[in-house]
Amino acid sequence: MPGASATVATSGGTGLPSTGGDGQSLALWAGGATILVAGGALAVAATVRRRRAD
Repeated sequence: MPGASATVATSGGTGLPSTGGDGQSLALWAGGATILVAGGALAVAATVRRRRAD
């Protein structure tokens, strides 16, 4: 594209781009994934229990 430009920030002089991720956001993602997996396990357990009750 004519006239387009991009700026890439680097962290700590390593030459790798900074994505903005840190330990706190990693913990947030891990917590969300844990809740999602636990919810799925509960849904499966409820379905199995209902089928056995019939």
